[in-house]
Amino acid sequence: MPAIDARVKKQVIDQWLSGDNRDRIAANNGIGAGTVSNIINEWKKGVEESEYDSIRELTVSLKKQGIGLNDLACSVRLNNYIKNIGTNEDQLESFIANLANSPEPEKLIEVANHVA
Repeated sequence: MPAIDARVKKQVIDQWLSGDNRDRIAANNGIGAGTVSNIINEWKKGVEESEYDSIRELTVSLKKQGIGLNDLACSVRLNNYIKNIGTNEDQLESFIANLANSPEPEKLIEVANHVA
């Protein structure tokens, strides 16, 4: 069996973490489904598997909801801002809902930025 190119291995891992199934990954990369499993298992060696399985599970769930990892990163960043300002999620959610329901939310955001 010929050695698998490093680029193909990287694509397999990227697709797996993105939530693609084994057969789709195999077809996309011109390799067998068993080879996909071997690449993933090799990648996970020496690392606690549950961490990567949890990441994959989260990624699959997000993908089903139409949320990308960039969206998740933005949410994490915003959550860190919430923690840093010392407010709770309920207060901030209420504030955002009020902004969203106002006739001119852009102006309110501009005023809030000016006050800050």
